Amino acid sequence: LKCLCGATAFTSSILAINNSAVPCELAIINSLSQSCCSLVRSIAPIVGTSLFAWSLGNGLPFPLDYRLAWITLVSLTALACVLATRIPDSINAPKSQSNDQELFCH
Repeated sequence: LKCLCGATAFTSSILAINNSAVPCELAIINSLSQSCCSLVRSIAPIVGTSLFAWSLGNGLPFPLDYRLAWITLVSLTALACVLATRIPDSINAPKSQSNDQELFCH
């Protein structure tokens, strides 16, 4: 289930990114998106484990107890779901390139 959800999310995000730019800008857009993804994948484990370790040792009551890391993950997932509903329908098809844009792409 984890692999299926991960593959579906990755494929959906790549399709949305590719459909959001004109063809001559795809290389830049894809490289920026992969760089941002790599940055988040390198920072997230550090932040997540630090947050979990702090929540285990702080002695504070709910919601700052051992459940804080999970509450944070659920909150970020809910935020991502809400933001996903705000994506415009124009993202469902690739953008076409006009003649004016073609002059600036080369």
